[in-house]
Amino acid sequence: MKCEIRLPADFKEYQGDVVVSNLDDSINPEIEAAIKNKPLFSRYAAYHFNGIIWWNDKLGYWCGEVWVLRQYVAFYLAENLSLLADEMNFHHGKGEGPNLSNIPGYFDKR
Repeated sequence: MKCEIRLPADFKEYQGDVVVSNLDDSINPEIEAAIKNKPLFSRYAAYHFNGIIWWNDKLGYWCGEVWVLRQYVAFYLAENLSLLADEMNFHHGKGEGPNLSNIPGYFDKR
């Protein structure tokens, strides 16, 4: 599901490893438990984008922002981290090498 909800301004970054990585197809359950129901976010390490992941307690969903080259690109939410990662990978790429097609107008600048 794609919609526009942004990371709450009062959330702090979890100090530790990333919660999700498509570099090795992993979800860290310890970090998942550490940030769920707390005003914390963690990163999603990906080949084609930088992700910001947090739990939205009001909605009861995991939320994720996609950033490419320091530009906000999209927002996603899902019932669990696996579904969220799948959706973000589907729309923004998974695999080696840059995927600059996700940035609106990027190729227009060249």
